Formats: sequence, C-alpha cells, structure tokens
Amino acid sequence: MKLGIAEMESSMCLSSAILSLCLSCMWLGVVPYISGAQTDTIKPREELQFSEKLLVSAKGTFTLGFFSLQSGSYLGIWNTTDHSNKKVWVANRDKAISGTDANLTLDADGKLMITHSEGDPIVLNSNQVARNSTATLLDSGNFVLKEFNSDGSVKEKLWESFDNPTDTLLPGMKLGINLKTGRNWSLASWISEQVPAPGTFTLEWNGTQLVMKRRGGTYWSSGTLKDRSFEFIPLLNNIYSFNSVSNANEIYFSYSVPEGVGSDWVLTSEGGLFDTNRSVFMQDDQCDRDKEYPGCAVQNPPTCRTRKDGFVKESVLISGSPSSIKENSSLGLGDCQAICWNNCSCTAYNSIHTNGTGCRFWSTKFAQAYKDDGNQEERYVLSSSRVTGESLSVFLHS
Repeated sequence: MKLGIAEMESSMCLSSAILSLCLSCMWLGVVPYISGAQTDTIKPREELQFSEKLLVSAKGTFTLGFFSLQSGSYLGIWNTTDHSNKKVWVANRDKAISGTDANLTLDADGKLMITHSEGDPIVLNSNQVARNSTATLLDSGNFVLKEFNSDGSVKEKLWESFDNPTDTLLPGMKLGINLKTGRNWSLASWISEQVPAPGTFTLEWNGTQLVMKRRGGTYWSSGTLKDRSFEFIPLLNNIYSFNSVSNANEIYFSYSVPEGVGSDWVLTSEGGLFDTNRSVFMQDDQCDRDKEYPGCAVQNPPTCRTRKDGFVKESVLISGSPSSIKENSSLGLGDCQAICWNNCSCTAYNSIHTNGTGCRFWSTKFAQAYKDDGNQEERYVLSSSRVTGESLSVFLHS
C-alpha cells in the first residue's frame, strides 16, 4: 500500500517529534518508559511512568505499581492474583502524592526514587547508592536494589523492601532487630483502610514471642513459640515453618510455607492479625471485646467500667450532637476506642472523616435503628448504653 504525500509528511513529523523527545530525555539523564509490566527490573536512567503495573515478578506472583486512595497516591506491592489488591508493602506510606503525576525512577547515580510534581523526590535508598545497580521485584514479594561488578556478578545488596515492612509479614521477612545496625523490623498497621500511614498498632518480636502493642503499650502477645506453635494462637495451620534466631548480630522471627502456597500475615488497623489466605490469629478488637482472651494484656478498667463492658458496632437513630470531637487525622478507630473507654461519660464513638480518621464521641444512650429507618448511622456503642429491643440492623465488628 502506498502512502500519499500528506500521510508521509504526517508520519515524518510524528517520528521527528518522538526522536526529539527521546533526545531531550537522554540529555536529562533518564529514559521515559510506560511499563506494560513485561519486566521485573528497573535499570539505571529508567523512569517508569504512573501505572498500576510498573513491574511484575518473574513468575507473575507479585506486582509493583502506583495506586490511589482517598488520602492520595502511593507506590506499592501486591499479590497479582489477589482480587482485593491488598497491598503487602507501601513505599511512601506517610508521604502521599496528590494526583497521578508521578514516576518511579532509578537515576544514573543509583538513587531509587518517586518523582512527582508536588515537591522533592521521595528517595527510597538515600544512603545506599551505587551507579552500577538495578532494582528487581522478586517472586518473594521483595523489591531489591543490587550493585553489580563489571563482569555482571552481584557485588552487594544495597537496599530491600523487606528491611522496611509496613503492615504485612511475608514468608522470609524478619520481625526483630539487627544488633549491629540497630535496624528494627516490625509491622505497623494502617491508620484506616484509606490511609496507609503508620497507625494504632504495631507487631514486634521480643525474642520468644510476638507482641502486639497499641500506641506503645502491650495489647496482646502470642505466647512462647515452642514445637511449631504459639501458646496463645489456637489451631495454627501446620503449613507454617517457623524460624527463631538469636545471636550476636540479630534477633528475629520469620516463617516459611511450601513452594506455591500463598501466605501473608496482616496487622489490621483495629488490632487484628490474620493470614489473608487461611488463618485468623487474632480478631479485630478481640482484647477490647473479651478481656480474658488468651494473650490479652491485663488492662485494669476505669472505675466506671467493668471487664464485661465492650463496644458494639451497630446502626442507631441519629439524635443530638457529639459531645466532643478530635479532628487529628493520625487517629484511627483503635485510638477512638481507647479514648472513649477511658472517659467515663463516653457512650459511643466513630470516625469523623470518610477515610476513617479522626474521632467523634457521644455521652448519651441511643435507640437502635430498624431496617427501614432513614435517619440512622453506624456507631460503636458501649454495650451498657444500648437501648434494648429487637433490631434488624445490628452488626458485631470482627
């Protein structure tokens, strides 16, 4: 097929424009690249433009890409086959980006960073750079930056996402401490489902057991690890193999599963711990709903509460204004619960913002809402402050 003069001129103009763009980018030291996720590696001078699939591990197990929530945009990793797209790692969890004008870049000096239009780049490996390096997403879910020798052999591992966990423990990741560097490996829950910044709960390893803390105070512990099981985690699936290490260099816990078996342990924003593929180790709010549950830290209730008191998530008729409000966007529901529990006049709470942050508190009793009642909303209500009667809209939070 022959092209007409107009078509040929148009084609030549387009080719010229593309060449000009490429030469300009090379002059700046980066090569723009819209990833179709056909690779697992970003190389020096490459810039991967905002996309949900920047990199995919060699066997397709994990995906690295940008994603957006109410609180902003983030770079994260998730299991490729997980339809819920639960993020197992977030690079910029406490530095949200506005909009979608962002890229993942490995510059000529070996800095792995998120560049965006809102401010300075977010550098992931600030003190661990080398010019001859690449970053690869592995089938373990680990994102690793390595330096190479001139013959192509690996010189050293410079940085890895497994050293910077968020709320999820994957097989092969460590919980504990590096005694040489002082690096601490621990999980921190999201503030809410829409805000991945560090939230109310953390999960640590103290050398013998897993310890969950709420704002620094012990909330629950797993009990001692012995004979492939934890004292206070009943019916633990026998697919897990546990590894506990204590030496002059490091103290840590890790686990593994058979090849081909998916697993990730998630610490929730309300104090739950579960494997998304199978086991629930700890229900959300378990120690607040059942203070005698195995492993729960002894919490002496305020004089106005009893150990049988607890909060129930239910639909109530809207009446009256909140007695107090805390607009702090770093507060999640777990914080609201603790504040309300320790305030003798507080009878209910929920979040202020639609992203699940901030707290509202009430000091009155509530009428339960029926299915067809229009003027209702969900709140976490103190069990002793509920109005009795049959309700069609009561939901226990678990």
